[in-house]
Amino acid sequence: EVGLVRRELGKQLEESDSEEEKATIRQELSALELKETEIAEQHSLKSILARQEIIRNEAVLSFTDFRDDVRRELCGYHEAQGIPFGEDLPGLTAILKGHRAGEMSVFTGRTGQGKTTLLSQLSLDLCQQGTRTLWGSFEVQNAKLVAKMMQQQQRANLRGCSPEEFELAAHDFAQLPMWFLKYFGSTKMEHVLDAMDFAVHAHDVKHVILDNLQFMTYGTSGDDKFAAIDDCLAKVRHFATESQVHVSLVMHPRKEEPGKEIHMNSVYGSGKATQDSDNVIILQQIGKLRYLDVQKNRFDGTRGKVPFSFNRETLRYQEISAEEADAMAMEEE
Repeated sequence: EVGLVRRELGKQLEESDSEEEKATIRQELSALELKETEIAEQHSLKSILARQEIIRNEAVLSFTDFRDDVRRELCGYHEAQGIPFGEDLPGLTAILKGHRAGEMSVFTGRTGQGKTTLLSQLSLDLCQQGTRTLWGSFEVQNAKLVAKMMQQQQRANLRGCSPEEFELAAHDFAQLPMWFLKYFGSTKMEHVLDAMDFAVHAHDVKHVILDNLQFMTYGTSGDDKFAAIDDCLAKVRHFATESQVHVSLVMHPRKEEPGKEIHMNSVYGSGKATQDSDNVIILQQIGKLRYLDVQKNRFDGTRGKVPFSFNRETLRYQEISAEEADAMAMEEE
């Protein structure tokens, strides 16, 4: 089209006898040549490539896509540290940097080591700081669990207390933002997840305790049991991440030689529990020495041991000094 116009103007220029008209035609020809050059540049390969948008794949990111996340990770390190675990176990807070939303913590230890007692204390101390909590106790009935927690809260032995003493302690406990699942014993994982989801939306729960996972896998054995455990773990992990809720999960270890430390690979199952979890805390006992053994900490990688004693009057764990722990270890030797 541009070529036809240019040829027509050239013909007019040859036939014209007026200098004024020829000057006008020449201007039009010059403007047309500029237009042709512009069109040619627009259709050049270099120009076409320069104008093309980069084809994106949602699975492939550049640093720019998550630059703000990295900024928060580095600049907001101290703000990202969680809620402290209470004054009785400052070493646990120092190692894990507190309790954070969206994480999954696995607690394990031999039978009778006090996993439920520890979690009742930790959850109570967090709840007293405003962490809205849901307890799923499938091994200890709610009444027995709360009786223990009330004594931990009052830091007193309430066994055999008077009705008046009970009412005072019960009034204090009732002020806590804490709820309980009614399930006990073997329970389908789907029912538990439905109740957890309700608690998050209805009560703004931020901490869920499941004690323990094996009760949601009963009726399976062998490879099927491992598959059932992995399925439950995947659902709990997804729930914690998507709902931004911290899930504390109790799991039994495999049978190990008495008197020896147990490790992450001692946790019963295929290994998914320790792979998917953010934190792994093991209750250990070697002779008289008892301690919390933090063997995984995804937040900043710090690991360590927190030696403790147990107060049978208050039913609370109390951190002891390194000197006291060393003395216990030497006494056993």
